[in-house]
Amino acid sequence: MGSDELLLYFDVCSRGVALSGGYGVNVASPDAFTAIGTATGQDVACVTESTAYNSLTVRPASAAEITASKELLRKDALHSNHTHGVRVALPSSANEGGIYASLSIPNVSFGTVGGGTMLPTQNECLSILGCSGTGGLLRLGEIFAASTLGLELSAIASLASNRSKFSLANPTCGPPDFEPKSIPKV
Repeated sequence: MGSDELLLYFDVCSRGVALSGGYGVNVASPDAFTAIGTATGQDVACVTESTAYNSLTVRPASAAEITASKELLRKDALHSNHTHGVRVALPSSANEGGIYASLSIPNVSFGTVGGGTMLPTQNECLSILGCSGTGGLLRLGEIFAASTLGLELSAIASLASNRSKFSLANPTCGPPDFEPKSIPKV
């Protein structure tokens, strides 16, 4: 599957959300937030409000965006602005330009001191991530954003490639003759 199929699938999903009156396009944000939140002592009851207004953007990438992302990857750096989310440009095959993906998370609720972060296992996880104590909040935000963006792209790519056959792997969740349909042309 190339970037063209991924972009088409995302466009179809975005239009569906808009037509249904929804806000924000996200596939797996709550999953990422719950997993990281549980491991780091966050109040998982805040997952709903932390992911409700997430906004995922996927579009064709410019050559400059791909070059900038490659430079950040070489420096082992993450491009984020701490308050809004994370973005990345991913090169594709030689025939395609690639994709630009960004995730805005304006309403995330998490912390690195007090509450569940003081539990031994959760505090150890924060320490391993380099996020424990008062100085770790921005880094933890970057980890939340980057992990969520990665999971979002993975889920969309899986769905777009028609390889997401959960009901075939687990027959109790769907008819045994289930075969995903191809993506409708827009």
